[in-house]
Amino acid sequence: MRLDKLQEISNEIGMSTAELALRFCISNNNVATVATGIRTAEQSSQNAAFDCALPAGLFEKLRNL
Repeated sequence: MRLDKLQEISNEIGMSTAELALRFCISNNNVATVATGIRTAEQSSQNAAFDCALPAGLFEKLRNL
């Protein structure tokens, strides 16, 4: 159920679900580190590009799912 909602939100804002999840984690002050699964060089580059926090309103929306 939550994954469906995350996919819906990510589609609405034009962001992949993986990017949304990673940016949610780095937006959370309670998270010290994020370990991602990487199988290809492209995935590594994509993950490294997700270096900015989500807007506060979107972060709160996701936090309350």
